[in-house]
Parts: sequence; C-alpha cells; structure tokens
Amino acid sequence: MHVGDRGADMFPFFQACQATQTHFLVRAGKSRRVQGNEDKLMYSLTRTRAFPSQASRPFEVPAQHGHQARSTQLQLAFGQMTLLPPRNEPRASKDPVTVWVIRVWEEQARDAEEPLEWILLTSVPTTTLEQAWERVDWYGHRWLVEDYHQCLKSPRIAQRDCRRANVDLRSESRSEPDAPPVRGSRTRRMESK
Repeated sequence: MHVGDRGADMFPFFQACQATQTHFLVRAGKSRRVQGNEDKLMYSLTRTRAFPSQASRPFEVPAQHGHQARSTQLQLAFGQMTLLPPRNEPRASKDPVTVWVIRVWEEQARDAEEPLEWILLTSVPTTTLEQAWERVDWYGHRWLVEDYHQCLKSPRIAQRDCRRANVDLRSESRSEPDAPPVRGSRTRRMESK
C-alpha cells in the first residue's frame, strides 16, 4: 500500500500500481477528466464536490502554524469514478484507471479559518461508510510516519521529538498488531484546502 500526499497524484503512478497489483491512497492534487453519465466528460474534483454528505463525525483540529485548536464536524462522501488518461502525458498509457474517491470536509469553519477538505483517491475497494472512514484514518497516519522518517534523516531534529515519534509508532503497533492503525496522536491532523 502506497500512501501519498498531493505530490503523488500522478497518472503513471496509478497505472504502475495497477500493473504491479499494489494499492494506493493519495490525496488528490489536480482535477482530472472523468467519464460521466452518457459519455459526458466531467472533472474529478467538481464531480466529487457534488457528492452529497453520507455521514459526519466530530473532529478535533489541533493547534498548528499559528492557528488555535478547535472542535468541528466533518462531513464524508465517497463513490467510484473512472479517471481518463491525461492527453499530454507521454509516460501514461491510454487506459483509464478506476478509483474510489473519498471526500472529507468541514461545512463551516470558525472565523478567519479556511474550511478543511481532503479528497482522497484509492485503489482499495471502498463500499461502506466504515471503509471510507478507515481510509481517512489511514491517510491521517501519514504524518506520524513522516515525522519519524524526518527524525531518522535529520540531525537537527531534537532527540526528544524523535523519541516521542518512536513512542507514538510503538503504541500504534502494539494496540492492534494485525490491523492498520486507526488511532493515535496524529490521526486527527488535517490540512486546509
């Protein structure tokens, strides 16, 4: 399973994962052409943002980068769509890629805050609300792994920060060794649009 941010939203990457039977979960970084109803051409982000909310849950937004911590309510919608290959990408084949799209967003943000939104693309079948929330949690763990990786490669990171990241990883792995992590200190961090 490859988990990536918007920088991994590359059609040849999706096709390579498909060819090697490897799953991916990537935050959408661009609006792609998709096949609509009756062969009508649409764009992925526009179509995804038109999905009605299917569920919601409370969410704690942590303090970060000069923003205060706050409580909010997240909406969730998901569905399947077929991404058409880019017209001007020489590395991409002409075969479309079918993905499940999961959108998590905040209806209204507090004063002067930009509403939160993630649009995730995955090759992992996502047909229930439970599965969709699970994919959101998987993506949320990306930062824990990135923080730990940063500790390993950067001598400028304080040792206590590396120890804290190591403890977070250990507690996640011990809570349910055979399941992907779905809880933890970094699970609830989101970025603005």
